[in-house]
Amino acid sequence: ERAINKTMQTFNDNKAGMIGIDKERIQKIIEENTSANFDEYAKKRSERIASRIEHNRKLLTTFTAQQIAKAQCEMDELVESLEERRDLSRIALHIDMDAFFAAVEMRDDPSLRTVPMAVGSDSMLSTSNYIARRYGVRAAMPGFIGRKLCPELKIVPCNFRKYRTASHEVRKIFEEYDSNFQMGSLDEAYLDISEYALTRLEPVERTRIRYTGDCICRLPLLTEDEKEEMKNANVSESLCGKCGKTRISIVRELRFRVEQATGLTCSAGIAPNSMIAKICSDINKPNGQFRVANSKEAVLKFMRDLPIRKVSGVGAVTEAILKGIEVEKCGDLYDKRAIISLLFTRCSYEHFLRIALGVSTSYTAFFTSEKESRRKSISVERTFHPTGDIGLLLEITENLCNELVESLAKRMIRGGYSATVKMKFSTFDVITRCVSVDHVICDTSRLMPLCERIIRNELREGNKQLRLLGVRLSRLLFIDDKIESMKSLTSFWSNGKHDTVVDAETGDDGIEEIDEEGSNDATSLFPSSAVSSSKSSTNSSENGTENHIVQLCPICEAELPDELSVVNSHIDECLNRQAIAELQDERKEAGESLSLSRKISSKRRRSPSKPTKSSSVDGIRKKISIRDYFTTRNL
Repeated sequence: ERAINKTMQTFNDNKAGMIGIDKERIQKIIEENTSANFDEYAKKRSERIASRIEHNRKLLTTFTAQQIAKAQCEMDELVESLEERRDLSRIALHIDMDAFFAAVEMRDDPSLRTVPMAVGSDSMLSTSNYIARRYGVRAAMPGFIGRKLCPELKIVPCNFRKYRTASHEVRKIFEEYDSNFQMGSLDEAYLDISEYALTRLEPVERTRIRYTGDCICRLPLLTEDEKEEMKNANVSESLCGKCGKTRISIVRELRFRVEQATGLTCSAGIAPNSMIAKICSDINKPNGQFRVANSKEAVLKFMRDLPIRKVSGVGAVTEAILKGIEVEKCGDLYDKRAIISLLFTRCSYEHFLRIALGVSTSYTAFFTSEKESRRKSISVERTFHPTGDIGLLLEITENLCNELVESLAKRMIRGGYSATVKMKFSTFDVITRCVSVDHVICDTSRLMPLCERIIRNELREGNKQLRLLGVRLSRLLFIDDKIESMKSLTSFWSNGKHDTVVDAETGDDGIEEIDEEGSNDATSLFPSSAVSSSKSSTNSSENGTENHIVQLCPICEAELPDELSVVNSHIDECLNRQAIAELQDERKEAGESLSLSRKISSKRRRSPSKPTKSSSVDGIRKKISIRDYFTTRNL
């Protein structure tokens, strides 16, 4: 457990500008200024992870040689499948603005360029400049701890209007290189410049403006140290055989244009896919670029010795769990693929194998199916001083709902069928509560009541305080989608009453960095009324119990676990879509109510044994109508 505590609480210096800092001194200052609440939370989290690691180690001792060999064969088949989908024909580009918020503030106020500064507040910092990073001041750090690390630190409040304006200027440049580019946030973007490279048959000349001298007010500025470097900027580059232009020089041109237009610098990663490109963009920060060649050998060599924490989506929890089975580098994910498949879910081990192989499908341009590439959810959240004032919390929630709803149109989203509220308590425990409905949540008047009910329900007992609120919409409906009926089976058979049984307790968060969505729960399939609620949690009780959500099948009233595959399989046994369509057609033609199905002549009554999906008459399989099914059960 001590090793886990060290892994979880060690200062994370995986940030540009932090090479060579005194980690031990920084860690000591952070520990001395950490609240008792956070210490207790960190202790509980470490205990949960230690329990998970111990569980995995015990499982490892139970696996037979045959099980491991079988798992190895299955993973090798998956490797072959992923290799078939490896695409080395694309030029993926990840652009990351350098210390974006801080850079905008320094651009507009030259006095900030020579002092350690950060953007944010004493509660939380959004980013810091590279001078402050030498002291260990970084994003996602409380400002008061930043001042302890660097007493001269100047903290500037966030001004998102300025940041959005600068981001918009940068976006206009990106669009010229890839009209389908995707913004990861205000300060990062994913591009596919493959088509642009093919159409750029002639070199393009542009005028560069750089200012020299003692004045630092005008940007972009060329320092004395950079002059010698600029002389050799384009040495030893090979031309592309297709377009006569190097990929590296195209990216350098893009970065140059961003600098000229905004006075801000950016770094870039170039690779066959966006996962690797994102890793590359951090290697030569600030104001640099790095490329992994478009070959299988180059990709595997790059990923082999890469620490797993460098991969986007692998956080401290996942890192600790993987280290528990001696997996520290991406190459280890491949070497231990058999036992990883036995210990983790398919979603997780397939993701790990993709990382090991350097195969990614994370950027829209690489999908053959537009539907497949669409986002699964959209969310917004805010951190604030801990409070238990329900009025203030509801006001914050309403603002979040308004912000979320306003962002739907520009993302071509009509709405969603599931609303989730994320709550972080003053104890740093985090829970999420999800509500699924049978209508589209498309405005604040529909979203806010659902969120309010969840929050009031969580705060009705005890003296609880929140320090973060988040609102998320999932099961999204896009503007170009056809609106399909979302009626539940219970509402279809309006005369029948079937209750939803929910037994939710706090459970283990598992590897939340890998797959946090997980909203395909059985609760949303069979609401007992117009609305059904499901509970999930990213914190655990001392007993480490997991969520148990039980549903009653509206047909046979059997209890169903919270597993979508089990639910689907069970429902397939109880009825089929053709039977539903048959009943709907009959009701439209005859105007009969469903209750008449219970008065059908007993001549049609079947055997009292469990009804099956189909029967055989004279060797021909026939589907049983829904009428026959209910006749069998009720007469």
